Amino acid sequence: MNRKKIELTSGVIETLQIMSEGNIGAARILMDLLKKDDIIGPMYMLHLDDMNIRGEQIWLGYKDVCKEDLDVFISKIINRDAAMVRYINEYPYKGTTEIATTNGASKRW
Repeated sequence: MNRKKIELTSGVIETLQIMSEGNIGAARILMDLLKKDDIIGPMYMLHLDDMNIRGEQIWLGYKDVCKEDLDVFISKIINRDAAMVRYINEYPYKGTTEIATTNGASKRW
């Protein structure tokens, strides 16, 4: 895995930059997650990190699978939705070689 590791000392902005991987759509979604709930918002980002979902993959899950419904996206993140992970991994254009998973990605670092 070539993705930058999120450290315990990483601030919210740094974590947002790492997680978005330069994808503006992903950055907007991550900011929406943070705005949705000050306390739990960062936890959603940690869920995504543990699922190895970042950058374009966040955008694909939100836009294509969840039809741009933030609450549906949150539910799929919390429930580690296998169908969303499968869609992200099978999407024809692969902007990344990283594989999304339902859990455990953060333990592999």
